[in-house]
Amino acid sequence: FYLNSPRITSQPFGSSYPPRLKCDVKAYSLSRDYFSAVAVALLNAQKEILITCWKNSPCVLLTRPPLPSLRLDHILKYKAEQGVKIFILLYKEVEYVGQGNDSGAARHYLTNLHKNIRCIRHPNKFIGGS
Repeated sequence: FYLNSPRITSQPFGSSYPPRLKCDVKAYSLSRDYFSAVAVALLNAQKEILITCWKNSPCVLLTRPPLPSLRLDHILKYKAEQGVKIFILLYKEVEYVGQGNDSGAARHYLTNLHKNIRCIRHPNKFIGGS
């Protein structure tokens, strides 16, 4: 049984298993390319957009020149106006730790953009929190 296991043989990049075929996965080495791909994916959404993040900056630029400048909040508002449901889960930082996520302000800003944008913060397990 174990003689035919893929873990016995050497795999590319020193991984435990062989690469999977027909997987829609892309690796990005430049954040510019990644953020542009995120902008395109958000603009192609037709029913739902699900976002979860540790730190959210709603006004972040997703595209850089020579492409037209597109901000995350503008794209989300545009898609919400088209009827796309948007759900955002933010990490609720712990008070007095100095993380500076300011998830409360991000939640307030995003939920006030449109009624189709729903934003919640992960509950705090400690007393306090912002």
